[in-house]
Amino acid sequence: MLNVNEIKKLNTKNISVNTDITKSRFNNLWDKSTNEKKNEVVDLGGYKDTRAFVNIRNKGQVSVRMIIAASIAFNVNPFWLNGEPAITNKGCTETSINDFLKKYGFEEYCTNISSNITKKNEIIKRISEVLNELNDYEFEKLSDISDEEYVILLKSKLIKSKNNFDYQLEAIKILLLN
Repeated sequence: MLNVNEIKKLNTKNISVNTDITKSRFNNLWDKSTNEKKNEVVDLGGYKDTRAFVNIRNKGQVSVRMIIAASIAFNVNPFWLNGEPAITNKGCTETSINDFLKKYGFEEYCTNISSNITKKNEIIKRISEVLNELNDYEFEKLSDISDEEYVILLKSKLIKSKNNFDYQLEAIKILLLN
């Protein structure tokens, strides 16, 4: 799914299809949720506090940014929350988020988790092959390295490979982000 920095870049114009339905559905979710869940919506959307949600609570006016943050946090379909006709709430999925983003012109923010999982599995397989080739002494030294040191090594490899946009660069990004 999207991270906070990506969500913050989404527009803030009202896109509600039906403000009455949007207002009702959002207020129902908001009123039943814990403060922790409300703070998750605030944090995901990159808002300062819950006052950002006054327009959706009072008027049903909502932006793509708010819909995405609320859909992820409350695990609801973004089209359903936006008051789209004939949409049932079957939870928030990668597909529903991507479809919603495409509909409102934010295709560049669509994610493809299954592709990243495949790449990550290939990387893990290759790392396992390399580890199997190590002798006992090399393996022991490698196991003494902390997670922090691994991240530093990966980041240095990332910096070195920036001029060479190949599989290695993609592999390092996937490992660092997961």
